Amino acid sequence: MKSENLEAHIAKVHPRDFVDVPISEEERRALRRSRRIPLSRTTSRAFAIVVGIGAAVALLAVFAGPFLVPPSGGSIHVEPSSYDFGEIGQSTVSTTFRIHNRGTSNLVLQGVSTSCMCTSARVVHEGTTSPTFGYHSNPGGWSLLLPSAEEAQLEVFYDPTVHPELGHFLREVYIVSSDPAQREVSVTIHATEV
Repeated sequence: MKSENLEAHIAKVHPRDFVDVPISEEERRALRRSRRIPLSRTTSRAFAIVVGIGAAVALLAVFAGPFLVPPSGGSIHVEPSSYDFGEIGQSTVSTTFRIHNRGTSNLVLQGVSTSCMCTSARVVHEGTTSPTFGYHSNPGGWSLLLPSAEEAQLEVFYDPTVHPELGHFLREVYIVSSDPAQREVSVTIHATEV
């Protein structure tokens, strides 16, 4: 650029630098309130992306939120969680556990199994007894609807004659239910064969 054209260039491209326009105090205050900081193209894009992500998260929370929360339902609780028969001879022993539905709606018990052929179990509710469940070959198609705040009994049997050796044994009984937080719970039995 030629030096003789510099003054015209500045006046044309940068008019505020050389033009002194008198304005009133009221206009000056309005101008201060209306000034905006111009954003670069990169900053504008980043801002648009952040706003877009925020809007997407908000929409997801509104429309998908109910599907992300686990469904309310029955909540299984078994007590006691363990039982010790102590020293036993060579005859079958049994004990009873209580299965509680602590949830706000029905709990469906869907099956029972055990960790060894020496152990079997069945569920009793309001005078009705389930089939006997064991280590394998369990009856299919059985279920029990346990309403909120109700309980059933889990009868567990241990047959020491299945084991020819003596000593301490630990066995588990597994209960499968519709509880969304814990589909399977277990209880433990101990016995010392003498």
